[in-house]
Amino acid sequence: MDQPKTIGDLDRLIEQKSTAKPIWPYVVFGLIFPPVSFVISLIRARRDSVLDLFLSTFIIANSLLVGLELLLILILSRFNLIVNFAASLDQEMRLDISALLISAFIGIIVGVYLRSKATKYKLGSLEKIIILIITIAQYSLIELLIIKFKQ
Repeated sequence: MDQPKTIGDLDRLIEQKSTAKPIWPYVVFGLIFPPVSFVISLIRARRDSVLDLFLSTFIIANSLLVGLELLLILILSRFNLIVNFAASLDQEMRLDISALLISAFIGIIVGVYLRSKATKYKLGSLEKIIILIITIAQYSLIELLIIKFKQ
């Protein structure tokens, strides 16, 4: 790490550290084509030193999308669009609403807590690993529970 040698170098270093980098471009790109875009966003966020805020913000955004997706499915099921889709595949469909609601609710709470912690302090490597495990587990839970087709 380079030490500032003059007052100008110190001012430049302080300005670089105080300039807030936006997190939302990483989050939006990470949500486009998961898991590939998520991994690319992780790498870019780590390179730009915003990994702490990216991980917590990503959990919040992902949880909100799960909630919105669940709401959309419930609205569409009222119009029998989903039931007709499942019938066209000759398969029975089951939606586990409670698990999705719990996943979305816990994800939002954990994300808000970790985001507030990440803005005050830098997260440790163990906390980052835990956040990654939560995110991957939430992806897996969504994939398994949103719509189950039985034969």
